[in-house]
Amino acid sequence: MRAVRPRRAIRALRWGGAALLVGSLGVVAAPAKARFCAGSAAGVDAPAAALRSPGEAELAALVEATPRCSPARRCVGIHVFVAADAAGMVVDAAWLAGQVTEAQLRFAPIEVSFEVRAASALRPEEGAVVSRRDRDRLGAGRYDEALIQVFVAGSLANVDEPGEIRGVHWRDREDRSRRWIILSKIAGRLVLTHELGHYFGLPHSSLPASVMNKTEGIERPLDERVFHARELKKMRGRLKASLGGLRLRSVTAEG
Repeated sequence: MRAVRPRRAIRALRWGGAALLVGSLGVVAAPAKARFCAGSAAGVDAPAAALRSPGEAELAALVEATPRCSPARRCVGIHVFVAADAAGMVVDAAWLAGQVTEAQLRFAPIEVSFEVRAASALRPEEGAVVSRRDRDRLGAGRYDEALIQVFVAGSLANVDEPGEIRGVHWRDREDRSRRWIILSKIAGRLVLTHELGHYFGLPHSSLPASVMNKTEGIERPLDERVFHARELKKMRGRLKASLGGLRLRSVTAEG
């Protein structure tokens, strides 16, 4: 078991007009800068006045409860933005930790790992993502090429036909170099992994065991799927382009 480092002091900064608390939470032996921003949270059915916006402690706990990068040459940071409803955040720390853990396991063959370095609350009107415009707006003023932005909504509509979807890798329609991931609270444990596959250049797949295959009821259950060797090779060849300006660090087995 890796040693747990003591929590360091947290310091307040200003960023984008909102107060951010920035500190090295140092949950495990591979510490990373973590930041969290309390503010208006998003809801779907409840009026704004009834929403319970997550506070600084809840957002800090969300970061702290997720796994740090496993040993890898490329540790990629994630900034997660979470919606809320009348009961609080639409997902809990265990849900987010599960998403990150599955991504770490499946990207390990190409020496890429992930960790949540920041958590923020969405605004009340952002809990239900209905249109393409809503998807664009999530990244407005929040996009940061140094981190991957992951937005967790109360609901995520299919913009091509009636119904809801569990996740999407979205490119800003005015500047397609700007992209982020949107997840619904109903997303299964491998949805973040699937959308990160798109982020790293993969299309959907017809391979039965591939995590990029969305079809149910075939050779391997959805929650047991992995990247096919051909997909790993493709992502490995595109790493430089996929990682772009992301702020990376290397994590050794010793931390």
